[in-house]
Amino acid sequence: MRSSEADQVLRTMLLEGGVDLDQPTVKDVTRAWEVFQQFAAIPAEDVAENPDSDGVLAQHGVGDWGDEDGRHFYLDLTRQFGEQGGESLSQLSCALIFEALPELEQLQSSSLWSFDLEPEEFWSRANQLPGVEQVLALEAQPRRLRIEFGQL
Repeated sequence: MRSSEADQVLRTMLLEGGVDLDQPTVKDVTRAWEVFQQFAAIPAEDVAENPDSDGVLAQHGVGDWGDEDGRHFYLDLTRQFGEQGGESLSQLSCALIFEALPELEQLQSSSLWSFDLEPEEFWSRANQLPGVEQVLALEAQPRRLRIEFGQL
């Protein structure tokens, strides 16, 4: 896969994994997380050959990005690609957006990069982020799934 194809590859994998991209359900939270883990294991052909050129960021928090979501809680997985030559970075973000429930608002924002971690260790830690655990415990209903690809 080339990094420029990542958006379409992820969308296809999510659909094949049973994730409803338009109206995600409670079950889609776990499905999307699992599919992204599989997606992250697919080599990117056009990234630089160094350990920091292809990584995953798992994060959660409360935000208001000035759009239709207003104040919300998000669970986000982002894959970052460093292009060969080191001139630019691109990122593909897959964020589940939730109502900012009091139980979620009280959580501190948290983030974890995969750099310097073995994949198994990264995903084990990512699955234990407080926001992930709380969303699953509450069986919180996502408002929507946001997938965005962009250059940094």
